Amino acid sequence: MTATEPPAGSPRRYSPRLRPLLYDLVQGVIRFLFLTLSHPKTTNLDSCPRQGPAILAVNHLSYFDGPMVLAMLPRRVRPMAAERLRRHYFFGPVMIATGAIFIRRRQMDRAAMRTLIEVIEEGGCVAVAIEGTRSPDGKLQEGKNGVAYLAAKTGAPLIPAAVWGTEQIWPAWKRLGRAEVHLSLGDPITLDPQALDVSTLDETTRVIMSRIAALLPERYLPETGAEG
Repeated sequence: MTATEPPAGSPRRYSPRLRPLLYDLVQGVIRFLFLTLSHPKTTNLDSCPRQGPAILAVNHLSYFDGPMVLAMLPRRVRPMAAERLRRHYFFGPVMIATGAIFIRRRQMDRAAMRTLIEVIEEGGCVAVAIEGTRSPDGKLQEGKNGVAYLAAKTGAPLIPAAVWGTEQIWPAWKRLGRAEVHLSLGDPITLDPQALDVSTLDETTRVIMSRIAALLPERYLPETGAEG
């Protein structure tokens, strides 16, 4: 996800609206499945405010990262998801039911950025994969500055979030086992709403990645050290 200023009059594109009752039902089902079919461990969830605007910057290891955040965080979270997941036989309905904001990868998706900003300014919480896509090797990748842009644009607290073990869920199920999965939150970061220049956003992104790296076990860090 790269930063871009949504121009006035840019076209809106459909993104499911949040239906609280449906969200709570789906969240309850996903939470039950995680508690039943894996061993979830959480740390410092109080770092995310229970109400008001917030942005979760999450690393990305597997398709289960988003559902893990949705299941374990004690508030409603709007996930950002790749447009292609809208049509996925399982994750598509989950994303739609939880009000996902779909984004087209590898291009300036101004409509998606506008929607993210609107959700945050209305007091919502969004979860964004700061690396932009799943890690190909399980190691923490370079972060994109779109998350820093959202925090600076809206003034919302930005919470580093690390997930790990989710990439072992499918292999564990194939062995009729249960993977140990983790969600750990760091302390919030608040940016000056005027900090929108590229150098500031780049530096903020490096700080966010270093905070996420500090939450992850060493085996998930690049051999040359954590990004940041």
